[in-house]
Amino acid sequence: MDEDKPKSRIDNVTASFMIVVAVIFDLLNWIPFVNIIIAIIAWLTFGLWFYIKGVGFLNPRRLATAAGGFLIEVIPLLAWLPGLTAAIIITIIMVKSEDRLGINVTALASGKSPIK
Repeated sequence: MDEDKPKSRIDNVTASFMIVVAVIFDLLNWIPFVNIIIAIIAWLTFGLWFYIKGVGFLNPRRLATAAGGFLIEVIPLLAWLPGLTAAIIITIIMVKSEDRLGINVTALASGKSPIK
């Protein structure tokens, strides 16, 4: 019966850890003048983490989400906002919904049938 369900690339435990780490990075962004360095380290960390989980950022929606979150983090007055946490949560929701619905975004981008 469990074999009929599509396997999620990001399970609930991993999603929880990702959100906790994103909150920690967002709190560190409150330190003046280091927010750009922290933002770069955070996005490299999450980029690698998502890559390991099989989630790429060639999808336009995920790329836009990541770019928006990064811009919020590097602009000094906006860095107080939880942009990284919001971007990570949105990306996790997108990936989980793609996995649950069985949509192959890479195939959709190449003009093939998106249904697995």
